[in-house]
Amino acid sequence: HTGAIASIAYSVDGRKLASASIDQTVRIWDVSSGKLEHTLSDHDDIVLAVAYSPSGNLLASAGYDRTVRLWDAETLQSLGSLNEHTSTIRALAVSPDGSKLATAGEDRVVLLWDLQTKTKSGEFAGHVASVTTLAFSANGDQVASSSSDGTTIVWNSNDGRRTATLSANDGSIRS
Repeated sequence: HTGAIASIAYSVDGRKLASASIDQTVRIWDVSSGKLEHTLSDHDDIVLAVAYSPSGNLLASAGYDRTVRLWDAETLQSLGSLNEHTSTIRALAVSPDGSKLATAGEDRVVLLWDLQTKTKSGEFAGHVASVTTLAFSANGDQVASSSSDGTTIVWNSNDGRRTATLSANDGSIRS
């Protein structure tokens, strides 16, 4: 990379590491040799988040260009893009079964995507500042979003209900 790395993610088998950078690229590294294997340069701006699906067949990235880019994790062929956010995307999370993708960022909403159809399946609003990190529960029925507003909201990923709000009274939450 020619700029700072903002996010990293291991492939499921641990042989590859994807890195997202302010240089507007995602790079795929061979962990055992340390060698760069591929550079993905489809983003038009800084890349802040990268994630592999638990099945290992999908790689997702997102950032300042408000676009989620999807690739086949083996061939690195583009599988398309998701374009519904109105501002920088700061966080990505793939559900444990690989069927859903959660995205969030400076527009303060969590978007849920059906990865089979590549369509938006939910929109969860409740933060008053940028969402900085996301995580699915082990069974995928809940997704948690943390924000620089000092809260973590737990959402039912099937119907969008807010199931809990956790507050960090001393400031923002970062992953």
